[in-house]
Amino acid sequence: MTAPVALVAGVGRGTGGAVARRFAAAGYRVALLARSEGRLKEFEAKLDGSLAIPCDVSNEAAINEALATCMSEMGVPDVV
Repeated sequence: MTAPVALVAGVGRGTGGAVARRFAAAGYRVALLARSEGRLKEFEAKLDGSLAIPCDVSNEAAINEALATCMSEMGVPDVV
């Protein structure tokens, strides 16, 4: 059985990063969204089964593209 997928936006030093770490610790594969690609890559390296997706969540087209990337690489998110 494949692990569930969580899509977490705003991944960084604050709440979004903490949420991503909690889901990863619970066995989720985590799609990481944030504007800062460098920070995303740091999280991706630390969290097994994660996927960094640069995204400005204030842009609807960027959100749609990020969701499409998540679904093609990891499947439909179980948690957003």
